[in-house]
Amino acid sequence: MSVSLAIFKGEKFDSFKSELVSDTPFSFQRVYNEHWKKAETECGITFFKSGMMFTADDIPQVLDELMRLDEWAAENGCSDRGYMQCRIQEMTDLLTDFLNNSDGREFSEYWFDIG
Repeated sequence: MSVSLAIFKGEKFDSFKSELVSDTPFSFQRVYNEHWKKAETECGITFFKSGMMFTADDIPQVLDELMRLDEWAAENGCSDRGYMQCRIQEMTDLLTDFLNNSDGREFSEYWFDIG
């Protein structure tokens, strides 16, 4: 199993009334359980953790959380540090690209689910 970032378009926080636009895995379940959860707690993460949903308006705060997670991985030297940092960079790039390449889309129509 893996943990992923899903992007939906439609009714906020209602996957039955929304269209799945993208589903990008960011961690194997083992790595998530062993390292991400500890990092989330120690870094005070509120948005970018399993079971949470957020809107496009929250992306700047999510990017800040990803930066803190990256710093945690670098400082704590866990065995999966390189893997975590690579995935954090991919999530950072994905969300930054979403903000920078709006292509005329209405941000209020999009929401994100970590699961």
